[in-house]
Amino acid sequence: MAAAIDVVGDVGVNQARASEIARRAGLTTGAIYSNYRTKEELIAAAMLVRHEQLFQEALGTGGPGIPLSSTLIRILTSNEDSANRVLLEVAAAASRDPDLGERFRMHLQRRVEAISELVDAEKRSGRISQEIDTASLSYLLNLIGLGNVFAQALQTPRPDGDAIESTLSRLGAAILALPADPDVPPHV
Repeated sequence: MAAAIDVVGDVGVNQARASEIARRAGLTTGAIYSNYRTKEELIAAAMLVRHEQLFQEALGTGGPGIPLSSTLIRILTSNEDSANRVLLEVAAAASRDPDLGERFRMHLQRRVEAISELVDAEKRSGRISQEIDTASLSYLLNLIGLGNVFAQALQTPRPDGDAIESTLSRLGAAILALPADPDVPPHV
């Protein structure tokens, strides 16, 4: 799987060859096809596993007493350009392949569920208002993470970690300060 990620990171999904993936992994091409129907299936499986590892690593550095914002900052300031380029390629392939698309959607849904658990823990600790809808906030946080994946894959410039942390803190404070009644305008 690491060889598949490396090859796709170097040449992209379309130019990646099973023979090159096998060579880098020290396997035969037959070994790949005995476990995966297609090269794309291998690449997708490899990327989803790697993406999940990165996500779990970021979550694993959190824990009781560690604010969700700290975990989000770690995710937004990590540097996984190569893995993110491959994820971008897999996302594009998933938009054309119904089976891969379903696997990708399930992967993203598991991420939203994991984020929801963190949001609920933050609500129990009092760091996030009980009035904030868990599903909506989890969805938005996942979108921020995915946007970061694509920005890194495209190597767009980004602010440093301190600037991101400051902005997230202010955004979080603003969200928590909003009135629960949507008909009441927020204080300016």
